Amino acid sequence: MVRLLAVVMSAVILVGSFAEVTAAGGYYKETAQEADRYYKETVQAAYIGDIPEGEMTRGQALLMLYCTFGDLPTPKGNNQRLKDTEVSFSDIPPELEIAVNSLIKAGILTNSEDGRLHPEEIITRAEMDKLVRRIYAFSGNNLKDDFYSTVNKEELDTREIPAGCTDIGGLSDVTYGVEKQVNALIMEIMNGTGYDKDSPQQKIKDFYLSALNVEERNRLGAEPAKKYLDALDAVETVKDLSASQIFSLKENASGGLIGYVYMPDYRDSSKRIASVGVPFEAMNTKEEFQDPENEILQAARQLQCTLLELGGESREQAAMHVEAYMKF
Repeated sequence: MVRLLAVVMSAVILVGSFAEVTAAGGYYKETAQEADRYYKETVQAAYIGDIPEGEMTRGQALLMLYCTFGDLPTPKGNNQRLKDTEVSFSDIPPELEIAVNSLIKAGILTNSEDGRLHPEEIITRAEMDKLVRRIYAFSGNNLKDDFYSTVNKEELDTREIPAGCTDIGGLSDVTYGVEKQVNALIMEIMNGTGYDKDSPQQKIKDFYLSALNVEERNRLGAEPAKKYLDALDAVETVKDLSASQIFSLKENASGGLIGYVYMPDYRDSSKRIASVGVPFEAMNTKEEFQDPENEILQAARQLQCTLLELGGESREQAAMHVEAYMKF
């Protein structure tokens, strides 16, 4: 695969037909000769023509990838999960249909915003690199091409993500195992009776039942949280802010601007230390925050505005508070 990459990338730089793939090192001679034959008989006169020095169109590049790597099998496992669905383009030239459809089937090509392939546009080195990397990850048969995909090939192809989960393997397996154990303990408590009123078992049972009581939660709305929100509204000093946070934390373990956790020391797991968390995790770069077209931030703003409105704020108040939060 390393040699194939040399062949493909050399052809991006060189000029002329697929005959130069053969000249770019002499590797995989039969494959390159077959690519050259396909090029001359089906495409050269009708579509590609002369390739300018150092440039190649997207259509030419996709054809070259298909001729070099051939038909890839239908993806499975992790490759199937990552594959873009229902990929289609409205401007595929007839002479490129076989190559493009093969790459679509293998999950190498993804949908474009305007639904077009733009085969006549010059392909960038970054685009070409991304396509080849996808093929290497898909193949997973050479440590030097894609170490992760090759080492984990069987796992990636065969393991299934359980329903309701987002990933599998490593720490996720441990997490799901612990969740099953905790769930079994909770259900054992739920099936028991006769607990003391303030016992941990009765508190767990009460909390579980309250979570199931959707009708009562809908009836109460934001009322149970009102006293904590009122405490925040009354804040005038940093000392007031601290007091309101302590009030909320003591009663329901939420509301702290800065988190404090008693946990194992990262440098010495035999010790436990107090760990201080940051007020906010930076979700985006400064440039992304300042981009008015950033769809993720637009969705985040809309969600936060909706939640604040459901909590009783007007649309104008919610928008003002969300913007202040974003700036902070």
